[in-house]
Amino acid sequence: MKKKLKWFSRYTGEQLEKENAKGETHKKSYKYLKDGTMKNSVDLEKYEKDAKQWIYEVATWLKLDPERSVSWNVLKVVLHSLRDRLPVEETFHFSAQLPLLIRGAFFEGYRVTGKPEKFHKSEIEKRLTKVLPPTLKIDARDAFKAVLLVLHDHVSTGELEDIYENMPKDIKQLWDESLKTHSI
Repeated sequence: MKKKLKWFSRYTGEQLEKENAKGETHKKSYKYLKDGTMKNSVDLEKYEKDAKQWIYEVATWLKLDPERSVSWNVLKVVLHSLRDRLPVEETFHFSAQLPLLIRGAFFEGYRVTGKPEKFHKSEIEKRLTKVLPPTLKIDARDAFKAVLLVLHDHVSTGELEDIYENMPKDIKQLWDESLKTHSI
């Protein structure tokens, strides 16, 4: 005897057939502008441009070729390090100020359990050293500083203060040292 699952009927098409028979439809009607674009369409190019701008700025601070994947990796490592040190609620507040594509990378591999993780400045430096090719001769502290300077240009002061207050003393010290001068 087959057992019929009511919630499953929508996926088998039975519910859709019933709704269509009543004249109901699930298809959205889209409105197009005169230039052929959809009204309220998603501007993926804008999201790409925003992400590239952040990567370009990190590359500029590190004096790298703007298209270098190193800049992207440095940005991700610093953001992941900050994310992992923050309480869950603060992580989500911080993410709201990141460009959409960078926000996606920010949450890559994120688990809310066990947060905030307990680690110090040496762990951030170790994570950065792994993604910095030795041929570039970029110090992990300079990489941290480059991302921090980009954050200071794009994230609200209040949010940065909240992040700062959640960091241990040695990471706060690294943060303070990074902002004393703006040249790497």
